[in-house]
Amino acid sequence: MATNHLKTTPRRFKQLVHNTKQTTTPPTNRQNPSDQKKQTSKETTKTIKQTYQKDHLNAQYLQQIISSYTRQKITIPQQTIQEALLNLSYAHTPSKQKRRTP
Repeated sequence: MATNHLKTTPRRFKQLVHNTKQTTTPPTNRQNPSDQKKQTSKETTKTIKQTYQKDHLNAQYLQQIISSYTRQKITIPQQTIQEALLNLSYAHTPSKQKRRTP
């Protein structure tokens, strides 16, 4: 019941209880401000959009194209490109069901 309220796993709850008994201080929130998602800039999204409209390729190839053909030699991570493509509705989320082999 406490794990549902704290939104943690039972194992993590036991760790928190154990640490609280040892240190006699209440646990703090584990999330750091640096762990939050960073928003992509409008320039990055614009670059991704222009490159996709020109070539119609997936994130992996777009990463190589953007890094090799831009003047500033910008490197955009593949995951950032994929998220931008999803937001622009140029890509779809792949199904997590594994494909069966005959």
